[in-house]
Amino acid sequence: MKAKDFFMKSRYGFVMLFAICNLLFWGCNDDDPVESKVPDLPTQEDPVESKEPDLPTQQIVVLYDNDVHCTVDGYPMLVTARNECLSRTNYVSTVSSGDFSSGGFVGAVSKGEQIVELMNYVGYDVVALGNHELDYGMSQMFKLTEALDASVVCANLKNVQTGAYPYPAYKIIRYGDVDVAYIGFTTTTTGTVTSLCDEQGNPLYSFMRENFYENAQYFINKARQEGADYVIALAHLGDTPKTGGHANSMELISSTTGLDAVIDAHDHHVIEQQLVNNKEDRPLYCLLLREPIFNTLVS
Repeated sequence: MKAKDFFMKSRYGFVMLFAICNLLFWGCNDDDPVESKVPDLPTQEDPVESKEPDLPTQQIVVLYDNDVHCTVDGYPMLVTARNECLSRTNYVSTVSSGDFSSGGFVGAVSKGEQIVELMNYVGYDVVALGNHELDYGMSQMFKLTEALDASVVCANLKNVQTGAYPYPAYKIIRYGDVDVAYIGFTTTTTGTVTSLCDEQGNPLYSFMRENFYENAQYFINKARQEGADYVIALAHLGDTPKTGGHANSMELISSTTGLDAVIDAHDHHVIEQQLVNNKEDRPLYCLLLREPIFNTLVS
């Protein structure tokens, strides 16, 4: 049974969500679930057999942030929250929807490296890329993400010269008998303000504006086919419409099937509790919270 009824409770800077049903949860898988290169996108959506997911035996807690932008004084609060949750359940994960490495003094003087050290101390499990992860250039972004202990996910960054995806699209974490896939998306506007070319000026990377939603559906289906009971998007897209045909989280939901929730970022305002219908008119939650607040999703 999937969680459908939620209520919000704010306390000490945290936004708490509680799923009112038998516990729906999320945990850790050591294997990266997707190859670095995928075939051409199918012309039709691959059918995915639906199944009723198992329920875990303990509560699952997901601590998540978005658009922290080097606000380092929030990390001790996150460590405290993580330790407190671990005292109640073994199923605790910490995720980020991006924009962590740039936007403050500590990030600027270290080109994001000291921020990554702090995030490793906190113990993030899955991190999506924000557009500002590229502020120090592509090579520094790769250096930072290589230094992160967390799994870095991005389903829509592609090397246009080789066809390879430099990051896995998703990470599946196991909580007891329940598998949850965290799939990452980065705003396609990134390429309009950051060079994605090689030293000779030839296009090297793309955030796949032209076929963003088809590509998203491909990887959502792939995560389901691999056994994910739930698929959560860490979407650094923003919920408001973007000019120039760029993706946003609302259209991600309405253009696809197979997602269960979207933890959004990028637009720097609050979506506390919004249900959005997917392509099959099934409602799911989209969450976006004003930075630099750290938040907790509890089920």
